[in-house]
Amino acid sequence: MKSLKIALDWTPNANHIGFYVAQQMGFYKNAGVDLQIIHAGEDHYKNTPAKKVELGLVDFALCPLESVMSYQTKASPFSLQAIATLFKEDLSAVVCKSNRGIESPKHLDGKSYASYKARYEDAIIKQMIINDGGSGSIELQYPDKLGIWNTIENNQVDATWIFMNWEGVQAQQKGLDLNVFKLKDYQIPYSYSPVIVVDSNKIKEEQTIYSRFLKATKLGFLYAQKIQIKPQKF
Repeated sequence: MKSLKIALDWTPNANHIGFYVAQQMGFYKNAGVDLQIIHAGEDHYKNTPAKKVELGLVDFALCPLESVMSYQTKASPFSLQAIATLFKEDLSAVVCKSNRGIESPKHLDGKSYASYKARYEDAIIKQMIINDGGSGSIELQYPDKLGIWNTIENNQVDATWIFMNWEGVQAQQKGLDLNVFKLKDYQIPYSYSPVIVVDSNKIKEEQTIYSRFLKATKLGFLYAQKIQIKPQKF
């Protein structure tokens, strides 16, 4: 049995359900993997998931695909490599409450945005506004990462970036009306996210066990989809 660790990109939610199903159903055990799942709430983002891979604290991490580019182009590059994605398409979007008078990204000029402070995030948001005819003059705020969704709920900021299959569902359940802006609709090419990343230097040595991990993970997500597990009850 090989012990492996994965760092999630957030506290456990719908995006991660396949890992937990694979763990509970014994798919990892059958693959010879003893998986420890670490989520962002455990250290409150002291280190990002990708950073944990760089530091050797975990074997796998979930992160946006742009983190891979960021690690390759920073002052001291690190060989972070994506080996799989959770989704076939981007399920994220920039959102605001529908009562904020923001009908499209250009209306975010002069408004506030809660940023996760990812390397490329702020530039992406500004370009989205510009592509819609605005100037990109948005007020960027950097609240506690794990509390960013709360800033929308509590009317502390005007907009932020969310996963529609998680915070979007939470908004529906609470009766919150959102205006939703997909990046692809405003000429911002954005790939699927999150991705599973590893230290590329370890791939050759660990190829067999990594492959087993991915196959077991796939089984977990397919099983969850088949029986329609509801994340809030899982």
